[in-house]
Amino acid sequence: MNQRLTTIGPNFGNELQAAGLGGKIITWGADGVWWKDLSPGDEVKLQNVITTHNPNVIPVNPRVKAKSDLQAATSIAQMKAALLELL
Repeated sequence: MNQRLTTIGPNFGNELQAAGLGGKIITWGADGVWWKDLSPGDEVKLQNVITTHNPNVIPVNPRVKAKSDLQAATSIAQMKAALLELL
């Protein structure tokens, strides 16, 4: 099956992973999103990703986020959580 998106941003793959669709037969490019052999439940998940996709979202590097969280920490618990993310 195929569905055309006007623009697919760099975070689309992460959004598919977050929806539990990692490892499924889904491809995308300038001509749209293509998929094969998805269960009805997975098709619903994919449609939700397509519907809510924002092509302007840039993937966040988890190490950069953890360092930022560490610098912004105001408690020992926040510092510990940020340090654990860096490990």
